[in-house]
Amino acid sequence: MVVPLWLTVVSWVSLGVAFLCAGLILYDIRGRGYRQHMWIMEPVWPITCLYFGPVGL
Repeated sequence: MVVPLWLTVVSWVSLGVAFLCAGLILYDIRGRGYRQHMWIMEPVWPITCLYFGPVGL
């Protein structure tokens, strides 16, 4: 079974956007100092962006 090229491109773009959104949240938490009130939420938001992408942002 051959995967169409357009599907491969869409999947790579989706992964790139998801990692970009997770990076933006990590920068917001670590770089800008907007820390969460509960420590467990600091890894939760970047992980959420990895599967929700811009919706999690």
